[in-house]
Amino acid sequence: MQLPETFDRSLALRQSAVYVVAFCAVFAFVSYVADGSIPLGVATGFVMAAIMIGFYAWKGELGVPPNAE
Repeated sequence: MQLPETFDRSLALRQSAVYVVAFCAVFAFVSYVADGSIPLGVATGFVMAAIMIGFYAWKGELGVPPNAE
């Protein structure tokens, strides 16, 4: 896999961090509302974030600014 010409490592790191925080928070909240285990919700959110980050990295869209064409 080759990095796109417009790849920005700091943007990729920020995008990844936002995905991890957002997915963990949402899954933990849903787990809390459903009277489930909050740590399990956080772990599930982390796994989902890792899948999304991997998918966007595989497609070459992670770390590429939206206006780059």
